[in-house]
Amino acid sequence: MIKENPLWGAPTLHGELIKLGIVISERTVSNMVKRYRVGNPPSQTWRTFLKNTPFERPVQFEPKNGILIPLLRVGGLHHRYIWKEAA
Repeated sequence: MIKENPLWGAPTLHGELIKLGIVISERTVSNMVKRYRVGNPPSQTWRTFLKNTPFERPVQFEPKNGILIPLLRVGGLHHRYIWKEAA
């Protein structure tokens, strides 16, 4: 299970073993992870990183006498603002 799921830590593996009916302490699982883990976990490649990053937006510089207008979007974690010239 350790080799098949290299990104799982001891608490996750311990929980999965409990679900399977194998009663073992988390410390024992932690020691087993240290002993049987092969190399470093696979990291994200540059291609995956660039694919997962959002698109580039041009930088908007603050105009003289400008005000900041929020653009509301429902269901998003990112906020977006634009600068407008003050009247």
